[in-house]
Amino acid sequence: MHNLEAIPSLYLFMKIIFWNAQGAKKSQLRQQVTFMNRTIKPAILLLLETMVKYQNTDWIIKQFGCRHYSTIPSLNHVGGIWLLWNDDNTEATVIAKEPRIMHCTVLDKPTAKQCLVSTVYVPT
Repeated sequence: MHNLEAIPSLYLFMKIIFWNAQGAKKSQLRQQVTFMNRTIKPAILLLLETMVKYQNTDWIIKQFGCRHYSTIPSLNHVGGIWLLWNDDNTEATVIAKEPRIMHCTVLDKPTAKQCLVSTVYVPT
């Protein structure tokens, strides 16, 4: 069992969700992301395997209701990484992008704590 006093506050308050979406065009995914944003309120949502063409990305993300985002498009309808956030208390800064990898720093503004978040998509 962990001593909660020893765990930095960033880990207690910031919710970061990684999700292998297996296609972001599905209406069910849009409903689930909208519900999650309303109830769980993640600071950061990373969707993997979005399988969406670059030209459709903005339209779909706007339907999610996310104000801030950075994306890596899918290649030949495979892969794709979306970094999404809404919270005014969170700031994400992408520091490196490659076709299947994204690294970013995430700042929790109220606590001024920062962490590194890396996402890698590896097709099977």
